[in-house]
Amino acid sequence: MLSFVLRDLSRNPRRSLAAAVGVTLGVGLFSGVLFFIDASGATMTQRAIAPIALDIQAVLRSPLGARLRFDERVSARSPIVAGEDATFRLTIVNPTPDAVHEVVVNDEPPPPFSYVPSSTTVDGVPVADLAGQSPLAQGLARSGLNIGTVAPGAERTLTYRARPSRMVPRADTVQPMGTVSSREETVPVRANVPSPLTPGQIRARIARVPGVDSADRLSFVDLPAGSLAGNGVTLDGPVRVFAFDRAYQQHHPSVRVVRGSFGPGRILASAEAARALGASPGDVMVLRMPDASDPLQLPVGGIADLTAADALFTSRKASKLDEVLYVPFSVIVPPATFANTIVPAFRAASAAQGTILKNLPVVEVDVRVERVRLRSEPAAALAQTTAIARAIRRLAPGQISLIDNISNTLEVARDDAAVGKRMFLFLGLPGMLLAASLAILGATIHADAQRREQATLRLHGADRSHLLRMLALKSLVLAGPAAVVGAGLGLVSAVAALGRGPLGEAHRRDVAISAITAIVAGVALTAAALHIRSRRSLRLDVSEGRRELAAPVRPSWHRLRLDVVLLVAAAMSVALDVVARAPSAVSVSNGRSASLPARLLFAPLAIWLGGTLAAVRIFEAMTSRLALPAPPRFGPLLWGTLSRNLRRRSWSLATATAGIGLVVAFATNLAVFEASYDAAKR
Repeated sequence: MLSFVLRDLSRNPRRSLAAAVGVTLGVGLFSGVLFFIDASGATMTQRAIAPIALDIQAVLRSPLGARLRFDERVSARSPIVAGEDATFRLTIVNPTPDAVHEVVVNDEPPPPFSYVPSSTTVDGVPVADLAGQSPLAQGLARSGLNIGTVAPGAERTLTYRARPSRMVPRADTVQPMGTVSSREETVPVRANVPSPLTPGQIRARIARVPGVDSADRLSFVDLPAGSLAGNGVTLDGPVRVFAFDRAYQQHHPSVRVVRGSFGPGRILASAEAARALGASPGDVMVLRMPDASDPLQLPVGGIADLTAADALFTSRKASKLDEVLYVPFSVIVPPATFANTIVPAFRAASAAQGTILKNLPVVEVDVRVERVRLRSEPAAALAQTTAIARAIRRLAPGQISLIDNISNTLEVARDDAAVGKRMFLFLGLPGMLLAASLAILGATIHADAQRREQATLRLHGADRSHLLRMLALKSLVLAGPAAVVGAGLGLVSAVAALGRGPLGEAHRRDVAISAITAIVAGVALTAAALHIRSRRSLRLDVSEGRRELAAPVRPSWHRLRLDVVLLVAAAMSVALDVVARAPSAVSVSNGRSASLPARLLFAPLAIWLGGTLAAVRIFEAMTSRLALPAPPRFGPLLWGTLSRNLRRRSWSLATATAGIGLVVAFATNLAVFEASYDAAKR
């Protein structure tokens, strides 16, 4: 059967070639649209993340270090039967050299336990219940008990009893719910958490997460006016003290050293601070700490230009993450100086009774994601960055707060890309219909030629199953190679229109999926066209199936005047949109994407479809009513032949008019897409 199909195609070389060209052009146009979408999605990802100064920030919740160790255990015989009391013992230890004030302990027994009234003790001293409630979980807010100050190296013990409503097999399986907080450490610390990791350990673990390009420690703190002096001059403005190493500077080249060098044991001063103090490399600056200890003597190693260092001055406040709050008077100290001198000074100041610090140090790990992995559409890139963020959160649970700038940006870009794809697919629908029309037309050319062959085969005993298998083979042989060539043509046209850069940013998997989709669509449309054309002839008698000419039939849209209805509806839609005024897009900084209501897409759809059908109606009316000389006159040879051909084939020529209309609509809608979408994002 395959050999017969091949001979059948070779017997009609011109028709087979015309059909293959139609399929090639259709698949080429369709694949070109898909390749453009792939390139635009990948380009949108790169453009969205390009201006991000910090991809991910892992901010330590306790920058001054954990002050209290909190342990909670349950004492009872196992199993704990219903109605039998169990003792919950809470131990609070202060291992630091400073006192911790206003320590608040909050706890309540987990299910199925219930609190036993009047059983709470603090260091062996009973504590009265309040309104029948446990003093460790009072009122509707379930607020805790303030046990006052925990002295350096001291240990405080609290106990209470609870009774289960059902049997608990083992006491060591009970999960405590207690937390402890203090004036110096307002974030509650849960009981029995592992020993906190140091900033260096957190940085090392984050650096090993797959997808992380670099992880660098950054510490900074804001000091009030009068904190920095040098050469007998004291600055009258606030000062920001940074701490990072040379690796941070290499990963963030916006920190530019314009004079001197960033050597060990020396500091960098901002150009504004150096100018105000008249300082140069080799001079000494004096930094006053909030604990009234001796000022720090800081030898100047170099002068830095920080005006473009957005990574240093990007706001860490949730409501102002996109703002860059530049502090002109800044110094950069070695990380060891910050950790061993500045942090202890703030810890001592915060421990002093009656002292309230307005600004605490910020200690964070700034993470850069491998941008090479994100060469795909925003949705796929977002899945990668969120996976990296989840892995980082699991490294130090309860110790860090994550500011995921890159995922926030890609989330907006994902929604923007969805809007752009929906808009482009909608406005590119004329091109897709044209592609389908070309593929179907190519198949139709061959289907019209095979009616007589099918009738002849039926005379020789071929049944319906034989003919359907032949159609499937013919579709595959005819459309398969043509569709592959068309996909290659679409790729070449996309590269010619966009350049290698945008398409090179697209993920190879996405490009391959688009190519396979276009090839499968071309083969499927060809098979459908051959099958639909042949199915009718299979139901006819053999004599009827051998007929080659069919009388043209006016389509239903012509009788129903669908073109007029669509144009009137388009005019009404445009009028309503002008009155309602379409909402404008907002920027990524607001965390929202561009919006595109579906109603706005109806007008262009109705205009090009109704306009194309109206053009077909007008052309058909003009050609079918061409004036001819009265018989027996024929008229001039050229005009007489042309006019009679036009009148006899008016609907065939009108179909070609529809194809031209689709081409014009496709080109126009591409221009509309580019202009309106770019304007909205700007």
